[in-house]
Amino acid sequence: MEDKNDRVSTSLALLVVLWPAGLWLIGFFVAQLARLNGCRIWARGPEECLFLGTDVGEYIYPLWSLGFYLMGVFLWIPIGLILLGVIRFIRRAS
Repeated sequence: MEDKNDRVSTSLALLVVLWPAGLWLIGFFVAQLARLNGCRIWARGPEECLFLGTDVGEYIYPLWSLGFYLMGVFLWIPIGLILLGVIRFIRRAS
């Protein structure tokens, strides 16, 4: 019978597998807030984006590539599952 201490916690498992999705969601929400504020986010270059009196266009400019980052999120899930299996194997073996 497997001891409870040998198991990898659910929160650690979710963190290993889904951390890129969390980062992507943060970027997506920031981009949506910027668009609601009237900012443009596109590959042409940084646009002026005033938020609380400060130009943040240069900082949100990389968010135009959120679609590319989403592909990375989907590609990470199998890698994260493999890492989770390795972590579980190492914990079980020790």
